[in-house]
Amino acid sequence: MGLWKVNDGVSVQLMDEFYQELKNGQSIDQALTESKRRYLESADEYTANPKMWASLAAYGNQKVVESNFSRTLIMIMVILLTALCSFFYIKRKRDHLIS
Repeated sequence: MGLWKVNDGVSVQLMDEFYQELKNGQSIDQALTESKRRYLESADEYTANPKMWASLAAYGNQKVVESNFSRTLIMIMVILLTALCSFFYIKRKRDHLIS
């Protein structure tokens, strides 16, 4: 969250770094700290002023954000397989009754 308004360019730069750190497996607070540190490494005298970057703060659940892509893919495959098996079971039952 932001505690006060900051420059849009600074916000974009910090958020890009922040999400990259999350993607690399950092917790939310670690990712924000690292993104601020990297921002300051490339900042000049004007943009290093805390008014430009320090308003961003992490709060709430600080756990590592995990990707659920593989779990979602497995669930989709299970649902599709169940639907396919049900379809063939019903079709076989219906064909058997007609014969």
